[in-house]
Amino acid sequence: MKPNLTRILVVVALLPLTLVACSGGDNPAGASQTATIRGTVNAGAGPSASSASVARQSVPQITITVMGTSISTTTDSQGTFVLTGLPTGTITLRFQGRGVDATLVISGLAAGQTMTISVQVSGSHASRDDDDNDDNGSQPSPSPSPGPTPTPPPPGTECVGVGQHAEIEGNISQKGATDVTVHQNGHGDFLCIVSSSTRIRHGDKTFTFDQLQLGDHVHVKGTGLGSVNGACQVQADEINIQ
Repeated sequence: MKPNLTRILVVVALLPLTLVACSGGDNPAGASQTATIRGTVNAGAGPSASSASVARQSVPQITITVMGTSISTTTDSQGTFVLTGLPTGTITLRFQGRGVDATLVISGLAAGQTMTISVQVSGSHASRDDDDNDDNGSQPSPSPSPGPTPTPPPPGTECVGVGQHAEIEGNISQKGATDVTVHQNGHGDFLCIVSSSTRIRHGDKTFTFDQLQLGDHVHVKGTGLGSVNGACQVQADEINIQ
């Protein structure tokens, strides 16, 4: 039987068209809608220390988490790290490692920007000891203050300072994907961020985040994140259901 040459030629002719249709562009949608942070984590007395080697001592194995997201990374042996796919605007970084559990608010992230920072950590305190700059060709914006200007808290709310121990007791008034809002009488509302390390208990029983219900009376222990986008935020380490 002779092969059908007409069908063979049609199939061969269609192959290039199929390859062209499946190939993607060099700039996928949404790729430029996120930001990047490159940084170094240092331990010691900070930039004012008498010895530069002490101020620049690297901290190995520090885990850096972007609060409220699943983005995290770990420093290398030189204390350097890279965070990609970051949301724009203001974010809160949490630094955790041996003897370290501190948070730092980073603001001014723009789409497509790469920000370079140097962070000084000691115990529950973290601060920047660098001048803001980026790698996308634009000049850094001058800032007369040492840090971002905090957003005023809602009226009647007493915010817990960044890095300070927080204890909140009240009823859950709202529940998000990774957080709960707790209303404490006389002090206002607090947005309590829940992570995989947050312990949720009711007496001797361990609960999951999904088991938290609106109206539950809870006692929250954690670390203050200050006022972020008008909300007084707390990183919850433990939630006890009363």
